[in-house]
Amino acid sequence: MTEPSIYLLQSEANEESAKIAQKDFPEWAIIMYFYAALHLINDGSSVPVMPNMSLFTPQPI
Repeated sequence: MTEPSIYLLQSEANEESAKIAQKDFPEWAIIMYFYAALHLINDGSSVPVMPNMSLFTPQPI
């Protein structure tokens, strides 16, 4: 079993902190959620990619 990446661990820590801060410090919680998302993007393995969809080509709605 492989260890989770440092990005995934940091994302989870940021998300937990954001949940705690959400009630009393909502503006900080938004920033924490933003950084949690950035860590997931940096991780790469955590970002789901849908088949037959390109990230760079607009798809019809």
